[in-house]
Amino acid sequence: MIQLITPDSEVFHEAEEILRFFIGMEEVRPYSGDCSDVTRVIQIETHKNESAWIAESFLQNSDKIYSGQCRIKTPDHWGIKRAKGRAVKFSMYRLLKELYPTVATPWGCLTGIRPTKILYEYSEEQPIEEVESILLNGYGISSDRVALLLDIYNAQIGFRKRLPADCVDLYIGIPFCPTRCDYCSFASNPLKKFGHFRDEYLNALFKEADVMMEYLAAKRMRVGTLYIGGGTPTALEASQLKKLLEHVSIFRPLSKEFTLEAGRPDTITQEKLSLAHDYGVNRISINPQTMHDDVLRVIGRNHTVEEIIQAYELARRLGFDWINMDLIAGLPEENETLFEETIRNTINLKPENITVHTLSIKRSSKMRDIMNTQAKLDGTDVCNMVDNARMLLQENGWAPYYLYRQKYMSQNLENVGYSIPGKQCLYNVNVMEETHSNVALGAGAITKWYNPLTNVIKRSPNVKNLSEYILRSEEMARKSIAVANDVLQNET
Repeated sequence: MIQLITPDSEVFHEAEEILRFFIGMEEVRPYSGDCSDVTRVIQIETHKNESAWIAESFLQNSDKIYSGQCRIKTPDHWGIKRAKGRAVKFSMYRLLKELYPTVATPWGCLTGIRPTKILYEYSEEQPIEEVESILLNGYGISSDRVALLLDIYNAQIGFRKRLPADCVDLYIGIPFCPTRCDYCSFASNPLKKFGHFRDEYLNALFKEADVMMEYLAAKRMRVGTLYIGGGTPTALEASQLKKLLEHVSIFRPLSKEFTLEAGRPDTITQEKLSLAHDYGVNRISINPQTMHDDVLRVIGRNHTVEEIIQAYELARRLGFDWINMDLIAGLPEENETLFEETIRNTINLKPENITVHTLSIKRSSKMRDIMNTQAKLDGTDVCNMVDNARMLLQENGWAPYYLYRQKYMSQNLENVGYSIPGKQCLYNVNVMEETHSNVALGAGAITKWYNPLTNVIKRSPNVKNLSEYILRSEEMARKSIAVANDVLQNET
């Protein structure tokens, strides 16, 4: 356990975020004086002069004192809390790089899940060349990750904020899966235990959707993109999927972009894909995660690589010309050589989108217990996997177009979406860059209401428990609408 001596709770939480990069899930607590189970005690001090916040972090280990200091000027558009937080994070980052020099930190002291937002914020006020220097020297981001950010920035020119301001992106969550993958922390209820809830769940979902549709119509807000995710939506029976597609047909996306996740090939049938195609779905995800049967078994997937290929070929025969495939770098039993084979085999299929995720082990996943061991043993390999994937994809015509990060990612890396020209997913860009409100329906879904005039974003989460959601779905819609009215009250 590590204990922190901090001036207040805000500083504690800022410092803890940086600590997670270096120590994984080791327990972190405020200083209590009881050091019986404590491995390190780190002290952080902050103070402010006329123009900047200054933070110092230090630790005494035997006769040696480790320390890190950071002085952050406070731009006019920054709040005090933000400047103070960045000073704390960078001072902790410098201290921890001394303590743990072998831990890779490609994103420096940047802890947010949307690094591109920092780039966009600075680029509004100064040339992109100066922004590059800030990212390198002010945040400690590595040169190759800054280059990746600039590639994505250039890919989004003319694409970001493509939809009118009165558009929202609509997400519909179907929280069922055939089985739960060992790394998964999403709302996914295995069919064997929860499959009998599907009809009740859909009825509750339709009630929430109807309330929300009425509100959007009254406010003259249009649906820009439509995304049905999960879980695995194709874990529904064909008759249930038809009911869902019929009901959501009231939401007609202005961009014509309509995505259905069909991530698990063991849920895909010709009937289900034909239904999706007939109801206007024009983008689907078929997600291998890996192209090796042994690895699929290890992570708890009950299908084979051959079934992945068969599902992909079926989708092509039925007319789908916009397919995404997700892959995960750092899965157990998949080394650099095997992951390169996964990348090459996926490239050979020629899907329009390929998303390369880095393994992230959340507290709610079965794989949590191996997180620290896996990160330490295979961290460097995972970095090589991700970098080699980027090189191979770009050499073969796929370019990065959106990026996000998560907590507890192996080697502190990132998830990157790649696309062939003209097939970028607008929903993904909008959600990651937070350029529009994202209305999310279903158990565990989280709506984000955004006011472009005030730049305010507020969340409205739905309950995760299926039984509770079924009873309260209309309440969830009304609660979300109350948040929307609060956020959008100054919008004209």
